[in-house]
Amino acid sequence: SVEVLHSQHFGQIERTAQQVADKFGVEMKDISPKQQPVQAPKFRCSFRGSSPGACGQAAQRLSALTAPLVLKVADRAQQLLLAELRESGALRDWATELGLHIDVRQDNRRVEMTCGIEAPSAQLPSDAEVARGLAERFGVPARCVSAAA
Repeated sequence: SVEVLHSQHFGQIERTAQQVADKFGVEMKDISPKQQPVQAPKFRCSFRGSSPGACGQAAQRLSALTAPLVLKVADRAQQLLLAELRESGALRDWATELGLHIDVRQDNRRVEMTCGIEAPSAQLPSDAEVARGLAERFGVPARCVSAAA
C-alpha cells in the first residue's frame, strides 16, 4: 500500500493512482482513512491483482511521484540565504510561479517541495536541478546552494 500525506497538493490523486494501476495492469483500491477536520488530508491505496512484482512496481511508481523533494541546508550561509528568500517573499513567489508547495522548517535547515501531478509522467526536478536553478535565479554562487536527499 502507498500513503500520500498532504494529498491536497496533488489534485486528483485518485485518478493518478488509477492511471498508475492501469499502466502496470493491476487494480487500485482506495483505503484512505476517514479525515478529521483538523488533520491534513491523506490518501492511501493498495494495489492488487496480477503478479506481486507488478503490484510492487505500481506502488513504487506512485510513491516516487508523490514523494517530496528534500533540500538540506548545510551551513550558516545557506541558512541565512534561505531566511532572506523566505522573509522577502521571493521563495513564495518562485514556488507559486513553478506550481510548487514549499515547507521550510523553522530553523531554516530543511526544505520540502511537492508539486501537483497532472499525469503519471510528471516528476519533480532533481535536487541538483533545483540547487542550480536557485543559484541562477538569485545570483548566488552555486557553492552556496546545495541539495541533498
